[in-house]
Amino acid sequence: MSPAKVNPCLEGLTVDCFEHDPRWAKQAFAYRLLHTITPKKLTRRLPKGLRLALLAPGIVVPPGIELPPGTTIPPGATIPPTWTPGDPTPSGSQPPPTTPPGTETGGIVPPIGVAPWEPGPISQPGKQPAPSVQYWFYEPFDDLTTNSWSDISHSGGSAAIAAAQLKLKSTLGGAYSAAQRTHATAFPTNWTLEFSLNYHSGTGKQQIELYTGTYRARIFFTPPTTVDILPVSGSCQATVANYLNQVNTWKLVVTGGTATLYQNNTPVITACSLFLYSFSAGRIEIEADDAHEAYIDYMTIVED
Repeated sequence: MSPAKVNPCLEGLTVDCFEHDPRWAKQAFAYRLLHTITPKKLTRRLPKGLRLALLAPGIVVPPGIELPPGTTIPPGATIPPTWTPGDPTPSGSQPPPTTPPGTETGGIVPPIGVAPWEPGPISQPGKQPAPSVQYWFYEPFDDLTTNSWSDISHSGGSAAIAAAQLKLKSTLGGAYSAAQRTHATAFPTNWTLEFSLNYHSGTGKQQIELYTGTYRARIFFTPPTTVDILPVSGSCQATVANYLNQVNTWKLVVTGGTATLYQNNTPVITACSLFLYSFSAGRIEIEADDAHEAYIDYMTIVED
């Protein structure tokens, strides 16, 4: 009786591996290609599936083990319970691909099949390149200090960077956490604020407050299903899809003194009148109070 054939994917992304498990092999190839041609400063901000290890179905990772981002673990591989980063990679696995020189801080890699000294694609008549969006403000939250944010937390609350996201945490007893940024320029008349929010846990209140120099724009969250613009007398309130412990994209579109709020591109509050409030032009404050933990990322303000 002939011995059972070893899974060919344990030998790498070979022709036999593509024949044996084409779906996983294609995913692993695309995953490694993206890690190879994309600068590190960008891959860490792409969806977590790209940053973390790509595990084949059925792979069990022992408790406490963290694989280097970009590692691929093929079908049939085993991870010893004593394995730690820095040890030889588990049988059949591939370590993170090496980033080509010049891309570590955002360089450009030529397309596959094009040598660095060859000219790039030539424009064709009638096909104009799409204009790039110029963000008036963009905040990756890499560092509260260098990006002009100040932590104004107190009573046990905290604001910190976690995986390039702004993490706000409040504890019991009226704790408060906030990050504040003051910009030297007033907001344009028409603008769009967009950000992702993972209201991870708790029942406390979360708010994002902006002072434009003419108006005060304030988004106020009370989980799991309530959101307001300016939660005071005359506010615009909506009951929305549950956002507790989920990642949602929120967008506030402002035209003069009127605002529309979107949850995952669905309008939930329309034609809300903002309050006149000529104070601290360009100031932005993100705050959390009561028992509550939230993560905010990808904040942009675009002039329309």
